[in-house]
Amino acid sequence: MISAILLAAGEGKRMERIKPLVKIKGKPMIQIIFDKIKAAKVDEKIIVLGFMADTIINLFHFEDSKLIINKNFREGMGSSLALGIKALDSSSSACLIFLADKPFVSIETINRIIDIYYEYGGEIIVPCYKGDFGHPVLFDRKYYSELAKLKGDIGAKELLNKYADRLLKLEVNDKGILIDIDTEEDLKRFINYPRIN
Repeated sequence: MISAILLAAGEGKRMERIKPLVKIKGKPMIQIIFDKIKAAKVDEKIIVLGFMADTIINLFHFEDSKLIINKNFREGMGSSLALGIKALDSSSSACLIFLADKPFVSIETINRIIDIYYEYGGEIIVPCYKGDFGHPVLFDRKYYSELAKLKGDIGAKELLNKYADRLLKLEVNDKGILIDIDTEEDLKRFINYPRIN
């Protein structure tokens, strides 16, 4: 079973609004990435919310997914990821970690990561565009216990550094793996990026 954890709990202070609800071509970012996860070869979907969770839940129906609320979202991304990992089904063999502010990854890239995992069994698969690391990153279940202990705002970078020699770096022709929308300037810059589907 391949799982997906979508992290959408942060305050997004630099946007000064509810970042997952920021629209690109009329569609909220969280909906864009959730729809891609649904369309990909993913068996289990976990959404971790925090800041303004009730508002997001009232606006969207995340069908066939497990919703987790991180009441301590101000502690940082690590706490949200840890909660997501703890909610995984016991039969989950690997999980992909998605960020709500990185909506431009293609479905083809997501599926390629999954295919490579099944074909080669990579323990940690990192998509790269021209050598730069992007998202989503796939972790084999052997790392779940360490991911479940994450705290603060470090996220999974700690493990990527710790196990740098085990990374399977997957070069993809998909600049969307690098693009994140953190500020209004980012939004203006990428509002017409061609790939939201």
